[in-house]
Amino acid sequence: EINKKQKNTHLVYCPQVKGLDPYILIDDEETGVKIQEIKISILKNNKVFKEKKLKFSGVFFKKISQIFGKINCEYIISISFLSYGHSYFNIFYNINNNYGDSVHSHETKWDISKNYFSTEISSDGNTRKFFLINKNKDQSNHFLVLNNVLIENKEFINLYIRILTDNYEEFVIKKKLENKTPCTIINLEKDILFLKDLKFENAIIQLESYEHNIDGSVICVNENAIAVDHLTGG
Repeated sequence: EINKKQKNTHLVYCPQVKGLDPYILIDDEETGVKIQEIKISILKNNKVFKEKKLKFSGVFFKKISQIFGKINCEYIISISFLSYGHSYFNIFYNINNNYGDSVHSHETKWDISKNYFSTEISSDGNTRKFFLINKNKDQSNHFLVLNNVLIENKEFINLYIRILTDNYEEFVIKKKLENKTPCTIINLEKDILFLKDLKFENAIIQLESYEHNIDGSVICVNENAIAVDHLTGG
């Protein structure tokens, strides 16, 4: 409800990258809340590793190291914050004091204190989303980050990953997205091994599910920078 103050909990994923120290932005113009109270948690192996409650006025813009100190592993950032209606927090994938690429968070029903989904949701449409990957000598890894949910009367969500290369090759991979972790993280180069052996420069990867509209982002990591974007499509 737009005129009702409510608590939102959102997630973002941070891969293990040397020098990564992301900024977090919470904008009071977006949330509509001038005096904000948040709980920010760092999840390592899907469990709370570090956690703080903070209160502030106006815009919040801090590096993770300013809140928790340096973190040298892959992790998920979970933030519970107040908002009038639906809004987000934003992450800037800062590496070595370069603000880096930015993207907004995704809402979650994962209960970090209980370490499971305590809320079931109804299926929300279906997924027809896509993204581009490019092979070049500087690129190291692509991470597909999908927010998991607990759907009523379902143990998992069926997902089809279609790979279309500029050599007119097509491959289809079937995955089951379970509801035992807050996110499913797929390292495309390591989890889909044959991608490394395919001869292509560009490929479109399409995600398809008939069971839910899956929220997610794709993160491209090389030695000096991170590029990130939401999955395109509905």
